[in-house]
Amino acid sequence: MALTRSNQPLVWIDCEMTGLDPETDHILQISCFLTDADLNLLEPRASMSRYTNRSIFSRP
Repeated sequence: MALTRSNQPLVWIDCEMTGLDPETDHILQISCFLTDADLNLLEPRASMSRYTNRSIFSRP
């Protein structure tokens, strides 16, 4: 099956986490970027939200 290139916008998601174990680790920050099919940034600012439970910073 041949792949075809889409002209639809792309959403890129970057997650900063305390680790990779979903049972014990937490998401600290999520960033989303929207680009066109040629990877040009469509929105100059990233949409960001941070995990605000500060108790996770005191864990070993």
